Amino acid sequence: MDEGKEIIPAEQVYLGTITVPPEQVVATATRVATALKKVIDDRKLFSVIQGGKHVHVDGWTTLGAMLGVLPREVSAERQEDGGYVATVELVRVSDGMVIGRASSLCGMDEVDRSGKASWGSKPEYARRSMAVTRATGKAYRLGFAWIMELAGYKTTPAEEMSFVEAQFRDETPKPAVTEESAAAQPGWLEVLTAKDEAWLIEKKIIPPGQKRQHVASLLDLLFKPGEDFKNERGLLKLKAYRGARDSGLKSFEAAANANAALKDQP
Repeated sequence: MDEGKEIIPAEQVYLGTITVPPEQVVATATRVATALKKVIDDRKLFSVIQGGKHVHVDGWTTLGAMLGVLPREVSAERQEDGGYVATVELVRVSDGMVIGRASSLCGMDEVDRSGKASWGSKPEYARRSMAVTRATGKAYRLGFAWIMELAGYKTTPAEEMSFVEAQFRDETPKPAVTEESAAAQPGWLEVLTAKDEAWLIEKKIIPPGQKRQHVASLLDLLFKPGEDFKNERGLLKLKAYRGARDSGLKSFEAAANANAALKDQP
């Protein structure tokens, strides 16, 4: 080695099997997104839900194949009620390294757009398969949602949107409702008490220090102003909401999920 020469480290980003300098990552991902979009559009590997194009897991695995990243089922565990929780890893083909992992549920309490049981009425193998499918889509979403967004699609896989589709896709046109418009309407901000917030923190629905208007916006999505949400049914709805948020859904979509899950309960 010649003394006096400056040693410059070769900084690189490993994107699947593509090794490129950092400044080329976006350009490379954009080329991948362009090719991906053609496949998804040509093969119709998406569903339009709430006005957005949500890609089926087949489309997400196509993205994975382009990057040299394939899914591997780790487990699919049957729950006491008959639902399944599956875990899937993402494996880089070039060296076998695990670069992603996610779990997802296919539950017995899910309903279709008419409010009737959907997966709870299907054979057990179908629930197991759907849990694996959802976990696969979620694993890819956690790692590569930004590339799917570059391709022009929503970043939540279609298979994760079944609750939301049941809530919003019906035959009667409705005014567009957004999280912002719901939060802007008068409601819980006027009646929320410190005891309410303390209870929500105790039940681990919200973290300590949450802004009052954010807590009120959450309750506006799930309950009428002043409604008793601290009973058993209210807690179930709040936990369903929290679980949907943890799975990656936005606040308004998570609320639709929770409302649909408890729709037929007294």
